Amino acid sequence: MNQVTTRLGMVAIPERWSECKPEQIINAMVYQFNYQHATTDREKGLWRLRMITTLTSIKKVNIRKLPDTDLFTLLTSVQWSFDTKLDCMPFPYFELGGRRYYLPKPKFADTSAGEVSLGNVYYLSLVNPQAPNPNALFHLVATFCRPRRLDWWFRKQSKDYDGDDREPFNSIRAEQRAEKFKKLHSGVLIAVLQYFEYLNNEFIGRYTDVFDGDPGMKPLFKNGEGWLALLEDVAESAPFGDYEAVFSKNVHTVWIYLRHKKIKADRDAEEYEEAMEDQKTNFQ
Repeated sequence: MNQVTTRLGMVAIPERWSECKPEQIINAMVYQFNYQHATTDREKGLWRLRMITTLTSIKKVNIRKLPDTDLFTLLTSVQWSFDTKLDCMPFPYFELGGRRYYLPKPKFADTSAGEVSLGNVYYLSLVNPQAPNPNALFHLVATFCRPRRLDWWFRKQSKDYDGDDREPFNSIRAEQRAEKFKKLHSGVLIAVLQYFEYLNNEFIGRYTDVFDGDPGMKPLFKNGEGWLALLEDVAESAPFGDYEAVFSKNVHTVWIYLRHKKIKADRDAEEYEEAMEDQKTNFQ
């Protein structure tokens, strides 16, 4: 937390997203979005002033009383919030219609392979440069954010507990919730989106060797089809069960299996090449 001295006294300003309160993040997401899409310096300036009131205890009316030097220091101190995306869980849950919808845990620790795969399908549809689909955002949020199971506390005591307290993913409920989520505060939607981007980038970075394994899969991963196609392949070869079972399996369990499978395939390919080289040498 940064401490800035002003005419109004000492002002505490967060230096990173993890130091912000949920309500600060929700407002900041909106201001960041509008700032990045502002077309004039005046518009940008207004959003920067609003960010000061959100990230500090200074009220809007008091900002006008500050000398230019203090204002410049404050504007500089909040600039990071416009330049960086969310890199932490913004809040454990959000509420709508009297229900709490919980976000996935950091590092996709409690997330299924199916959720991550579907999430990427919706995400790629949302950010498609040729034909972006705004409705995909609501489906993405509905895929990951779900109420707790009724028996979530008792499941914690089970030896089969997988860390996920949310109710199981259900495509019909997700469709219904996607429509309801259109009523959510835009700051909540942006926060969940940026949190997904953070988790997803971290996940892809962790399993880069798997994603780069088959050149033929790269085009499919770019449009989303490869994510679900990969689960079909796993269902045919892994001991996890059918497609539905693989879909519900923890995403790390599935991707670690794919990593081991790739390592074995690479080793077999190397041994085959060595054998062919030995044959050439013998014939010579």
